[in-house]
Parts: sequence; C-alpha cells; structure tokens
Amino acid sequence: MILHLILSTILALLVLYQNGYCQKKVDLSSDPSLLPYDFKSHQAIALDRPDAEYAPMYMPDQGRLGAYEILDHWHDDSLSFLIFWRDVLKGGAINQVNRNIWGFGFSYGDDIDSDGNFEVAIEYIHDKVSWIEVFEVGGKVEYKGDLSEVLYLKDRDRWDGAIIIQTVHDLNRDLSKEFIATVFTGYALYPRSVFCLDWKKDSILWNYIISGLPYPPKVIENKRTGKTRIVIVIVSMGNDVTAGDMDDRHSYILCLNERGEREWLRTLGGIFSRVHVAYLNLDDEGRGKILTATSFSESDLPSDSSFEQTVLRQFDPEGNLLKTIKLSPGISSRQLEKADIDNDGVEEALLVTSDNMITIYDDELDELAKYAFQKGIRIWKCMDFLGNGKTQIILATDEDEIILLNDKFRMLAKYDLKFTDNSSYVVETELSESSKTLLMKEADQARVAVLYFERKPVLAIVKGFVLRYQQTLFAILGILIVALVFTNYHRRKTKRNLDIISVQRDELEKTKAELESTLEDLKAAQIRLVQSEKMASLSMLVAGIAHEINNAVGALISDNNTVTRAAGRLRVTVRDAKSLRQDAEKLTAMLEMMESTSLAVGESAERISKIIKRLRSFARLDEAELQRVDINQCIDETLELMHSQLKQNILITKNYSDLKPITCYPSQLNQVFLNLILNAKDSIDGKGEINIETRQEDHFAVIKISDTGRGIPEKNLHKIFDPGFTTKGVGIGIGLGLSICYQIVQDHKGDIEVQSNSDKGTIVVMRLPMEMHR
Repeated sequence: MILHLILSTILALLVLYQNGYCQKKVDLSSDPSLLPYDFKSHQAIALDRPDAEYAPMYMPDQGRLGAYEILDHWHDDSLSFLIFWRDVLKGGAINQVNRNIWGFGFSYGDDIDSDGNFEVAIEYIHDKVSWIEVFEVGGKVEYKGDLSEVLYLKDRDRWDGAIIIQTVHDLNRDLSKEFIATVFTGYALYPRSVFCLDWKKDSILWNYIISGLPYPPKVIENKRTGKTRIVIVIVSMGNDVTAGDMDDRHSYILCLNERGEREWLRTLGGIFSRVHVAYLNLDDEGRGKILTATSFSESDLPSDSSFEQTVLRQFDPEGNLLKTIKLSPGISSRQLEKADIDNDGVEEALLVTSDNMITIYDDELDELAKYAFQKGIRIWKCMDFLGNGKTQIILATDEDEIILLNDKFRMLAKYDLKFTDNSSYVVETELSESSKTLLMKEADQARVAVLYFERKPVLAIVKGFVLRYQQTLFAILGILIVALVFTNYHRRKTKRNLDIISVQRDELEKTKAELESTLEDLKAAQIRLVQSEKMASLSMLVAGIAHEINNAVGALISDNNTVTRAAGRLRVTVRDAKSLRQDAEKLTAMLEMMESTSLAVGESAERISKIIKRLRSFARLDEAELQRVDINQCIDETLELMHSQLKQNILITKNYSDLKPITCYPSQLNQVFLNLILNAKDSIDGKGEINIETRQEDHFAVIKISDTGRGIPEKNLHKIFDPGFTTKGVGIGIGLGLSICYQIVQDHKGDIEVQSNSDKGTIVVMRLPMEMHR
C-alpha cells in the first residue's frame, strides 16, 4: 500500500511536470552535445551584398528548393536592380533579370496563377510612376501594370512609402487569384490604403482608405454562407492622419467583404501601438476566434518602458467581442503565435511578452501554462518539424541562437547563428526521410545558411539523458531499493488475499445464479401485471360493448319473429292454389318484407362480427410482430370501439395530418390510445371536448390528445407514470395504466409528456419514430 502511494505520487508529479501545468524557468544554455538532435550547417548561397533582399521558394516542377535574391541600389547605374533565381542546395544562379531603375519597392513570391509553378511579383516606384511585374522563375514577364492611381503620386511632391503585396486570393471567384496589397506611407501625412488588384484583367477592383499602418490581411472563407471576409489590423503611428471615422492615434481591427466594403470596425488602442494578431481554429463554416494582443502608449514620444500593459481581446469572425484580458508587462516587439501545442487538434495561442515569458492560452482565452526564459526570445515557427505527429517550436534568441523545442518546451537542438530579425526566414523541406532543413540569412557573413538536423546515436542520447537528469535518476534508484524491501511482504500478503478471493468468488457465483432466477420470476410477473391492466381497461368497455351486442341480438330476434310470422301466412296462402292469383299482390308484399328483414339480419350479424374482431385485435398478447400501420387509422379504430362509452355531451374533434405509415407494434399503441382517451373521458364532468391531433416533425410522428376536463393537480404531475399510482376509486384498475403507456412509448424509442392545469384540462403529447427496428 505504501509502495503504491509513493509510486502514484511520483507519477502524478511527473505528469504535471511533463504537461507544463506549472510555471517553469527554461534554461537554453544546455550543452548541445547532450541533445537528441544536432543541426548541421552548410553554405549553399553566398549573397552578392549583405543588404540584398532574399526569400526562399519551392520549385516543385524541378523537385528542388530555390530562392530568389534581389539587389537594389547597385553601385553601377547601368545595373541598378537585379533579380537572381538560385538553387539553394546545389548553389549557383538559375536565371537573372536586370532592371535599370532606382525605386525598387517590395516583392511577393508564390504560385500566383495556380499553374503549379512559382512566380515573383515585384513592385516599383520611380519618380511619380509605380507599377508591378510578375515573373516566372525563368525570368519571363507574365504581367506588368500601372499602380500610380492607387498611390495618388501625381498629387504628391514626394514619396516615402511602399506598396506591399500581402496575399493572393480568388475574391471574385473567376478561378484566378487577385492581389490583396497595402499602401504604407511611412511617417508622411498621407492616408494609407488596402486595395485589390485583378492582375489578369489589369483592373483595381477596390481601394479602401485607412489611417494607420496596415498589417497583412487575413482572408476568411465561409462556405456555408458563401461570404468572404478580409480582416486587417491597423496600427497607429501617432500622426494626424484621418480616414473617415479612423485616425492615426488609435489602432483598429477592420473587416471588409470581397467587394471592399466595411463589415465591421473595432478600436484596439492608441496613441502609439504595438499589435499582434492570431487566428485560432478558423474553418470554412465561419467558426473560429480572432485574438489580438495590443500594447499601447499614450505618450507622443514613446519608449519601450512606456509600453507597460498588454490587452488581449478575443473576437468572433462577426466582430463580436468575446473576452478581454489585461496583462503586465507589454509585448514590446515580441509576438503572438498560434499552434496545436498539446496535439489535441485544437489550436492554442502563444504570447511572448517583453519579460521573456511565453504564456499559452486555449481558444477560450484561459491560461494553460507559462514558460519563463533566461534570455530574449522570438518565435520563428511552430510546426511538426520532426515529422513525429507533434508540434515543435523554433525559437531565435537575442544571443544569436536557433533553438528547437518539443511540445513540452524541452530543447532538442541548438545552433549559433549571426542574423538580423528583418532578414531571417524559416522554411521546411525534405532532404531525406530522416532530415529536414532550416533556411536563414546570416547577415554578418553575407550568406544564406542551410541547416539540417539529424538524430544522434542512441548512446549519445542515453549519455545526455544521464548527465542531465542524474539527480532524478539517483532519486528513482533509491525508490526502487525501498520498493524491493516491501516486495516480499507484499507477495505473501497477496497469496493470502488470493485464497480469500477464491472463496468469495464461489459465493458470488452462487448469489449470481439466485439473482438470475429471481430476475426471470420478476419478468414473468411483470408480463402478468401488464396483461392484468390490459384486461382491466377492457373491462371498462364491457358494459358498452355488451349493450351494442344486445341491441344487435335484439334486432335479430325481432326480425326472426317477423320472418316466422310471414312464413306462416305465406304457407296458408300457398295451400289454396286457387287463391294465389287473387292474393298475388299480398304475396309480393310478404316476400319483399322477408327480403328486407333478411338483409337486416345480415347487417346485425356483420356488426356483431366486427365488434368481436375489434375485441380480438385489441386484446391479443404483445408478442405481435413489427408492422407498418397508419396511426390515424389506429386512433379511429380505438374511437369506434369505445364510442358507446363516450358521453353524448363530449365532443370528439380530430385534426389529422397526412402521416406516412410508421413501424410499430399496433396492439400496444391501441392500448396506449385507449388508456389516454378513457382518462380524458373520465376527467370531464359536464360538457367537454377531447381533441386528437397528429403531425410529423422531422423523423417522428407526434400524437397530441387534449381535453377540457378537471386536469391533474400539480402535486401529482411528477408521479402519474409511477406504477400503482391512481386517483380512481378502489377496484377501478390497479394503477398501471399510465405506467404501461409510458413503458410502451419508451419501448418504441419515443417519449411522452403530460401538461396539465387544475382548471384548464390536460394535454398529452407522444413522439414516436417513423422507423423502428427490433
């Protein structure tokens, strides 16, 4: 017992530690030789200039990883602008394009025209002219278009901003992607904007004017409603720029539709702001969350120390604010990322604050865990980098390191690198079945590094584990020694317990057999009780049915006497053949009377036959097979059987829908209808009404029986379905009527509900499935 307690405590502590449900101080200075993975580096590209624009790309048609490099402000005026396409792994330029211009803007690389090949879009600004070119990898120009109209260059004396293509999307659903781009004017007092360019048609679809610095838009599709939304975060710069109801002293989150029209706008903060955004668990049905982290300063001359607070806001895609949390300190230049960090299929948010803390929140903005680091960090990417079905985190530190962490924030690999944040990239690609690559620009050495990892030998992993966790291992060894002391005692005690268990098992087997026999007896008694209640219900109809049969039999006797007398007179008339001719008319009348009487006899006999047939159908045992029957017809047959029991001052109204036949046990449902209608009849003292309504709702047939009788007292409503409960006198039933009704409806996979008011009557509603299987 003590051993179990010790081991359980240790196991619980290990689980809590491994799952991160506590705040940890993560030390990233561990010896890389102790880690299970190792980064290897090899120089694939030597850049022509350290300040060259560089971006990775995929070349799926060639099966290689590539990159494009852009050189601006070239020292030779005749070659002021160059684009190189390079093979990252093999090195060397694939192709290049020269442009004798000065004003290079920004670039965007992707499979822009959905042809399976990589294209590069370059934006230029030269003098008062701006345009865009789309290149294939081989250098062919697919498009060239003028953007001067968007920038209003002709109305400006100078230009200090840029056009940035942020993403591509098929907004107008013509199977061709359009550019969604932003115009940023720096600190100049000009409005900025977000615009959509249909480059295939050389047309600007819309241009929405904004006040602040636009962050990359996010396109959200809702296939259920067919709507497309573009969400943009706008960061304040503290200028006096205005755009409609927006100004540059507040940050915003803006939502546009595919036509560039505003759907909603929410204010985040000011005067100067630092904003990050994460989109959690968005799907094509319009579900998900939009999470923003905002640090803002009210000072006109902000410093890092003035950003003292962070506000987390959670919105739905419709712009409704779901939750707000205020934190300290601010986020400074750190960030907000998303990842399925616990590998449960639901994304979480990772917030990096200026105190080197990563806090993990679920999609309801509840805090899950915190990890404190001993040096400045920045998340580069969260993904399944190792291909093991779990999330890993790639960090960069302010000491020029790249760190690979697992989902429990354990360090797996580390690499020292000289880099700058603004020109670093992370790209995942396969080198072999067991390795992948990281690409990043080492600005100090003016080269691009290709890093790939490999798993270390097993002995190295074991060595690293022992060195890192030696104190824990000694503690475990001590626990094992203590466990051995108790093992022998526990074994002897276990043998004694097994002998006791063997005896108890025999007793349990005997008790089980007795209980099974008792259960069979109870089932038989239940069947007898149900049949007894059924007969009790039938007994209430006997008087009325006997009256109907007596009427029919009386008619038979009367008609039989009439026929007998007519036959005697006919016999006398026939004896005197001579008088037949004179009494022909009399004879004819007698024959007609006998024929009419004979028909009446037949009708009476048929009526008796129908009554007996209905009784036999109603009183049969419950072992009948499932049948497809018309519920409306079943109710009508029940009403016909008991019409003599219904008082003349009770009005029966029927409101039937055209129901399809349902699968059921008809005799059982007939009993339910009989009990419910009899209860309704008995509750009416004077004049009253019983209404029966049927309809179909989804895959259920609904039967509603209501009356205007006395109703059921509220204190009895909760026990009307209890076996044995009755409000009738002694000897009238045995109190199983409604209990049996409830059981029959449950056996049909349906439900029954009773609503009643002491002075307004009772309503019983049954729901029965249209299809039922045995």
